[in-house]
Amino acid sequence: MTIHKLKWSWCLKTTEDRLHSDGGNLFLQVGNDGAAKSWIFRYTDRRTKKKILMELGSMQTIDIAEARKRADAYRVLLNDGKDPKTERDGAKLDAEIAAGRTKTVREVRDEWERAKLSKRSVHTRRAVRTVDRYVIPKIGDMPIQKVDSKIILDTVGLRRLWMERNPIHRSPA
Repeated sequence: MTIHKLKWSWCLKTTEDRLHSDGGNLFLQVGNDGAAKSWIFRYTDRRTKKKILMELGSMQTIDIAEARKRADAYRVLLNDGKDPKTERDGAKLDAEIAAGRTKTVREVRDEWERAKLSKRSVHTRRAVRTVDRYVIPKIGDMPIQKVDSKIILDTVGLRRLWMERNPIHRSPA
């Protein structure tokens, strides 16, 4: 695989709208007759076989050396069997959590309840009690962005609860 095919001087003056390969999954994306230029890392998701375009940043803020450095790091992740975009997004989320800029499940639940206070129906009270009983004790302090279906089904126990409480799954008495 040939890498580092592009020259910085050429990148500055090109106006051809398309993806220009630097090799090693790194591309210069040119648009708007050369007015918009950004770095792209392109790879194929191993599970879905879909092409993923991951933006690295504008050419105005990231020079070719930095783009190549980032592409090298993402190629290492690919070789290790990891998804570069997932890893990058996870690192950003971890930084936001450490800085205290993310909401927890409990905070989102409190906001939701405040929004519904004027409509304190039986259904709202029942929903609040259910969330307080099953969700908050298990994942109340978890950042809301980390909650996915696996967390809801297994950690909170919705799968078990459904099997126990759903009349279809109850064994006859």
